[in-house]
Amino acid sequence: MDEIIPALSVILTTRGDFDVVRATVRHLAAQTIAGRIELIIVAGSRAQLRPDEATLRGLGRWQIVEAGAVRSVGHGNALGIRAAGASVVALAEDHAFPAPDWAEALLRAHAQPCVAVGPAIYCGNPVNQVSWADLLIGYGPWLAPLKKRRRGSAKRRRGSGLVVCSVASSVALILPDADQPAHGVQSAHVQRFPPPAIRYGAPAHALHEVCLGR
Repeated sequence: MDEIIPALSVILTTRGDFDVVRATVRHLAAQTIAGRIELIIVAGSRAQLRPDEATLRGLGRWQIVEAGAVRSVGHGNALGIRAAGASVVALAEDHAFPAPDWAEALLRAHAQPCVAVGPAIYCGNPVNQVSWADLLIGYGPWLAPLKKRRRGSAKRRRGSGLVVCSVASSVALILPDADQPAHGVQSAHVQRFPPPAIRYGAPAHALHEVCLGR
């Protein structure tokens, strides 16, 4: 695997094996800028993960962070961000599948004055009522299509935080002190940013899927 300087590091935390994250990895490998993406999978151990190198081959580079016991997704995210080679990181999940131009759109938005960028979310199981209920409860403010709001408008208060699923931000702003212990990194860490510094629907899109019957 050739060494590259990645433009985007994607953090994907799992307590399971590679089959749990396989669909997400395939969507990342299908990105228009897949060769500029670094994927960091945080897992209990490499032996537990059992990575499929053939599926990972489409990415610019990848690495596994062995966490021992993954206490939470937020804990895994923090460990992964500390290992990131890019200055911009995105948080992925095993049930959220980014559109092919997702990474490119996030980086394009980061070229503008902002500290965090979030995607518009689509329903991955549109024929399932439980999936829609879960999506509306957890991700209602970020469902596509998103209406543009004037900067400084009071209506922006609803969008003052970003959906943690598929969000991208600067490493230096998420983890400003490398000497601090790795606590969890989830949506609360980007909700501290003032609204003018946040962009969403960039137009970056991701499918959020609720898996039933597991």
